[in-house]
Amino acid sequence: MTQKSIEKRHQIVEVAIKLFLSQGVQGTSMRDIANAIGTSAANLYYYFRSKDEIIDSVAELGVRSVNVTRDYYRGLGNISPTEALRKCIVQMILSPDHDRILFFNREYRSLSPARGSELMATVRQYISFFEHLLDEGIRAGEFRIENTKLVAFNIYISQQEWALRRWLLRDTLTAEEFAERQADFILKSICPPTHVLVGESGH
Repeated sequence: MTQKSIEKRHQIVEVAIKLFLSQGVQGTSMRDIANAIGTSAANLYYYFRSKDEIIDSVAELGVRSVNVTRDYYRGLGNISPTEALRKCIVQMILSPDHDRILFFNREYRSLSPARGSELMATVRQYISFFEHLLDEGIRAGEFRIENTKLVAFNIYISQQEWALRRWLLRDTLTAEEFAERQADFILKSICPPTHVLVGESGH
């Protein structure tokens, strides 16, 4: 598949997500998606054979998202566990997945069994990834945690909560401000009082 075809498929998926959110999966036809993109239904079928295939591609984006966070972490280099955790929390919350997350929470039953299983596996991988970061901080003496899985779960949920309920804070916080403050809030709960948080080092 050429790069142009990949980009076109991505555009179709992004447009389809917005239509699915506004009209529902059942209320959205392939012709609706084609019209929103400004192409013909026949041309749309060149990229996707059915609406179900588009939905599966939406789920595939979710499966890839954990790898994006892992790659981001690997690119941070030799920094402290506290700084690495903070940066990864912010990166995850600010990832451009909010509409996709909202779609999954509304239309999870529309996924094929295989895609649903992959999506659940991705959630477990995200939690496992943050458990690893927390364990690194414990070994370095930077974190004090009784239940790393629970903390890792709460970190993952912070992204979900922003995606699903950001309208509650949109008038008072930007996504960047929420991500930074959420990272500070999590770190304050697990760092000993004498440990200086990265986000507060200049205060």
